[in-house]
Amino acid sequence: MDNLEFVKQEQARRLLVLQTIYRDTIISGHRQAQVPQEWPEHGLDFQRLENIMLYLNDKGLIQIVRLQPMRGYLVQMTQYGIDEIETIVENPEKPTRFFERPTIQNNFFQTAYLQQGQDPLMLISTDNADQNE
Repeated sequence: MDNLEFVKQEQARRLLVLQTIYRDTIISGHRQAQVPQEWPEHGLDFQRLENIMLYLNDKGLIQIVRLQPMRGYLVQMTQYGIDEIETIVENPEKPTRFFERPTIQNNFFQTAYLQQGQDPLMLISTDNADQNE
């Protein structure tokens, strides 16, 4: 794997974590989110996830409230992190300050949100459970 491919994969992992925190806080209405110590289903072992969490925290996109032994990170979104995700949603083809070619990974969400019309805040929920009925 060349350096460019490695950087793209790291950015994709960082964005996945950031959008998950966004979903678990802003969209769900909670102030804080619990992030596990590792996500093997996404190729994130303890060390890789720790590096991502520290990166997002150092860049001001999230705030790590505390590391809870055996439970992972308790975090909250910052205004910079919220703005970053919302910029990506509004302009998915444009690079942002932290993500060169952002791609929102809707397949990760159990509930996807689709933008309808001109208002980026108008979201329609499509729950996967409804599709199985």
